[in-house]
Order: sequence, then structure tokens, then C-alpha cells
Amino acid sequence: MFCACCRIPGQRSGFLVDGLIAPPLDATAAMARRAAYKRRSMFSSAPATHPEPSEFVIRNASVLTLDPGLGDLPVADIHVRDGLITNLGRDLQIDVTHEINGRDAIAVPGFIAEHRHLCSDMLGLHSSLPDLSGATAADVYCAVRLALLEALAAGFTTINHCGYDLGGEHAEMAIVAQIDSGMRGRFSYPLDGPTADHRADQEAIARLGGDWFSTHGDHLLELGVAADDMPTGLDEVTATLPATIGHLTTPPAAMTPAERTREAARRLGLDYGIGTLSPGKCADIVLIAAGRGETDERTRLHRAHATVSDATASDILFVAIDGRIRKQNGILVDPNEGLIRREGREAIARLREEAGSVSAHASAVGSL
Repeated sequence: MFCACCRIPGQRSGFLVDGLIAPPLDATAAMARRAAYKRRSMFSSAPATHPEPSEFVIRNASVLTLDPGLGDLPVADIHVRDGLITNLGRDLQIDVTHEINGRDAIAVPGFIAEHRHLCSDMLGLHSSLPDLSGATAADVYCAVRLALLEALAAGFTTINHCGYDLGGEHAEMAIVAQIDSGMRGRFSYPLDGPTADHRADQEAIARLGGDWFSTHGDHLLELGVAADDMPTGLDEVTATLPATIGHLTTPPAAMTPAERTREAARRLGLDYGIGTLSPGKCADIVLIAAGRGETDERTRLHRAHATVSDATASDILFVAIDGRIRKQNGILVDPNEGLIRREGREAIARLREEAGSVSAHASAVGSL
């Protein structure tokens, strides 16, 4: 099972862009990917675009590393190369073409959402999960792609997408949307969702694993499973995948966003690669706008923690995932942002109608 966090340091990972990559050794998997991208291109006009990893240095930011050994740094530089944080400290002597001014910003590790139901979240349904298995693949793809775009704009760089509300039949398009977004994370296949069939689900998991997760280094996504309680009698492949148990869990409200980020990385088993700003870890970095002109270091750090806790998407100035710059100067760099938003809004409207019709039908059946 590939996890981008454990790639060889210094080795560049690529991304699928409309299925145009060097063909993997498995011709069957290559054809399956090509077919999936052909289907996607029929209902979305927003192709995937992924910037190359950049070498850059962030200068003079207040850095909340979340690394117990490094602590908070009132003023520091962060050097990024080949997708990794290579150095961190004050007045780094580095000759880099791309320098980012962090003087009035706070640098933190990219936020991590350890359990999200993306379509339900976009529909505004937080207390219950609708059965969206009857939705179209087009609507699922477009809604998930928009949800991930919104999350990226808010500083999230890693998401565990629990597909419990989608049904297994839409897993592949949700995976494609997640890969196309360029975000790091996991897709957790539903083992006991609305259309659960353990034998069929295990066959689907084996197929998805072979088609999308057997080639090292071509995206930042891993495959997992989700269930209220893990079923017994699972095959070896399914039983060994990372599992998300429970579907309405949320992190403790008392935890700060920074604490939630570090804890989420640990619970997802990714803390050796993300969750702190430490040399050698993946360059998932967020810059948050801070107040101007504060020179006292203690006050600056105190204000930094308060700012992170209250930050909204409009406060997020910069986002890098695996050293790829995705948001700069407060603006997303995806050239297809407008298309993604338009298609996503249209899909969400249709999904709301689908969710409403399913709920109405269930109520009518219950009253008989």
C-alpha cells in the first residue's frame, strides 16, 4: 500500500493528469485508469492540473512547528526542496530564486481532516448521512472536487474521505476527484454503507487497489476502509487496510486547530511524514495572515496561536502540498477554479434534490 509520506526523500512523485502518465507495468490497471478518466471527461470540463514541486524559502514567518523538539519560533525561515522541508531556522543562508515573504504571517503544518463525508458536508447534512448511492457518478465527482477545493482554500492539505454516504459504486469517481484535487489523504471504502455487500465490496476493493494504488509515487492518496464495526471474515487484503471505525466522530472541541492537526496525523498513521514542520518531513505548509508590526517575540507567538485558532479561509495566504504551491497571496492557483465551482454547485443542487426525494420516500414507506 503506497503512502506518499514514506516515499524516498528527494524522489519526486508525479500526478495523474487526465490519465497521461508513463504506463505502469500492469496493462490492465493502465486501461482501467484510462477508462475512468474518459468517463470523467464526459461530465466535467475541468481537467486536473498539478504544479511541479518547487524549491522555495519562506522568510521571517512566525513558525508554529508543533514539533516538541523545535517548539515555536517567533521568526524563522523554512527551506523547501523536492517536496520536503530541508531546513528551518533564522536567517538561513540559501540561494533560492523563489522567496516568499512571511513577515506578517504564521507558518503552520497543513491542516488535516481525519474523517469527512464530503458530499454530505457540502449538502449541509451534519447530523445524519443520506443514502446517495442513487446519485450519478458525475454529481459525485463534481461535488467531491468542489468540497476538496474549498478545503484546500481553508488550509487543509490532508483529508480522510469516508465514502459511507456514497455507496461503493461511486468509490472510483470519488477517488479520481481526490487525485485530481492534488490533496494528500485517504479514501475509505464503505464496508457497511447503504449498499453493503461484503463479497462484492471485497472484490471492488481488490480491483481499486490494483488499478489505483499499486503504482508507487503517482499520487498522494491511499486506500482504506470504513465501517461502524469491522465485519468478520474479511479477506487478507481488505482486513489489512487502514480502517476508519465510526462515522459521526469529531475531534474534541477543546483542542486547538494545531493540536487537532498533530493528533489527526497520529491517528491516521501519517505522523512520521506530516503533522509538524520538521526537517525531513513532507512540505505541507500553510501561511496564515497575522497582525502587522509586532516585534516583541513573546507577544508575537501569543498572537500567532490566537490567530490560528480563529483563522478562516480568507486568512489563508499560502498553501503548499508536497512542495507544490496550491495557494499564493490568498489566491488559489488552479486555473480551473471557476469551472470546478460552477460544476460543483450544479451537482450539489441535484444531490440535494436526490437526498430530499430519498428522505421523502423513506418517510412515506415508514408511515405505511
